[in-house]
Formats: sequence, C-alpha cells, structure tokens
Amino acid sequence: MADFQEGDYAGAALNGALAASDLFLAGSIVKGAAKGGVYIARNAASKAPYSWKREVRPWMGKQGYLKKGQHGHHWAIPQNGWGKSVPEWVKNQPLNIKAMPEGPAGAEMHGRLTGSYKGKPKFNAVERYVHGTPTWSKVSTGAAVGHPAGAAKAQSDKRR
Repeated sequence: MADFQEGDYAGAALNGALAASDLFLAGSIVKGAAKGGVYIARNAASKAPYSWKREVRPWMGKQGYLKKGQHGHHWAIPQNGWGKSVPEWVKNQPLNIKAMPEGPAGAEMHGRLTGSYKGKPKFNAVERYVHGTPTWSKVSTGAAVGHPAGAAKAQSDKRR
C-alpha cells in the first residue's frame, strides 16, 4: 500500500504479486502435504507398500489424483537413472507425482519429459520445467526469486 500511495506503481504491483504468490504457495503446499500425508498415514501401520504399479498408482486413482490411463510423472526424483538408488518409499510418494494431461497429449508430454517420443525430441530444460513440475514448485521458485528482488528494490529506494 505504501508504494501505491507514494506513486510507485511498479513496486506496488511487484509486492502485490509476491503477496499473492505467497498465499497460493501456502495453499499448494498444504494440499500437497495432505495428499502425501494421507498415503503415508494410511500405510504406516501396514508393511508400507510403495510399489508404483501395484500400490501407489492404484491408490492415487482411487483418491482421484490420477484418472484411469492418466500418466503420473515422477518430477523431483525419477524412477530410473539416479532415482533407481532412491528407495521406493521415498520416490513413490504422491508429492513426487505430477499428473499429466489426460489422453494422447499427456502421454506425449510425459514421454518427451524423459526422452524422445514418436520421433519428437526430448523437451529442452525450460520445457521440462514448465511441463514437468507442479504449479506449487513453480510458484515457490518465483517467490524465491521475487522476494530478494523486492528486498533489493526496497534497499535501493531507501538509498534515494
């Protein structure tokens, strides 16, 4: 409000956008933690089955996180490559699974995140970030960059 009242409309817009991203990020984190927490709590008393195909994928379908046939992308910890050395109970948590769009477009998107797909090349780094990470992750990246930029602007304004 102070920026707006002082006529610094760019600063007011930046601070407003950062405040909105903070609210969105907090809500997304709560939802994501609840999604993963429900699975952990449900399986805490059992043998904690974390097999992707046998246990986690069907459970996510029953909970409505993934529809039948919809691809789920392991976005932070991959199933293969370096992710093979990560225990299933870590990498198969619902927090690590991003739902791809339904249908053939989702299959293509998922395929191109990890390699070429039907003659189309693997996505570049920016495309993999845009299509392969959950919204809350992108918002937190924006907040991580935006808050220091806002602080630097405030320091600069104080020096004037």
